Amino acid sequence: MDVLTANPVATVLITNIVLLLVAYQWLYPRHAGANMMRLAGLDLVVSIVSLVAMGLLFAGSGERFRLVFFDTNWFVFTLVTYALFEIPLYLSYQRRIATPEEEA
Repeated sequence: MDVLTANPVATVLITNIVLLLVAYQWLYPRHAGANMMRLAGLDLVVSIVSLVAMGLLFAGSGERFRLVFFDTNWFVFTLVTYALFEIPLYLSYQRRIATPEEEA
């Protein structure tokens, strides 16, 4: 067992957190700005990167991941945790780029 799969939950969570922090602190402000269509496209790419990375590690492994009330596979766990981490980052990003006309 290598370091990346020693603690699968931590691997998924840390990967999602790092990807989202890079995306919201560097990628989206630089390449999307206030353009929500461009942000959505970039976010799709970032989420696919997360899913592919976790798929390379856990697909076919039979590894189970515990969400609050049920066990699931790597795909669902990655997608759900990605979305849960993204919500506050997205809301914060929206507040940062809001123009005065949109706040009224």
